[in-house]
Amino acid sequence: GDRDDIILAIIAGSKSEIEDSLEVAGMVLTGGFAPHVKIRRLMKSCNFSILTSGNDTYTTTKRIHERRVKIRSTDENKVKETEKLVSQYVDIEGLVQRM
Repeated sequence: GDRDDIILAIIAGSKSEIEDSLEVAGMVLTGGFAPHVKIRRLMKSCNFSILTSGNDTYTTTKRIHERRVKIRSTDENKVKETEKLVSQYVDIEGLVQRM
């Protein structure tokens, strides 16, 4: 979150009309820093997820890497919650088009 220059470069690259533009899957901002208010406005127009973490980059990356998420078909509560979250936050049509 403290590297506005990198955030801007990623946003610009993802919106580029150039044939070889970046296909950004998402961005994780670490360190608990908030980007400049104007950059936060630009971030709202992005077609990818942006997550924030108050932890440093190493700790955040390690936690993501070590994360194990298992949902068994018999766990009805997790299945329902997952369906709810996916329908609310995931652009299914966008994912299908990119496949």
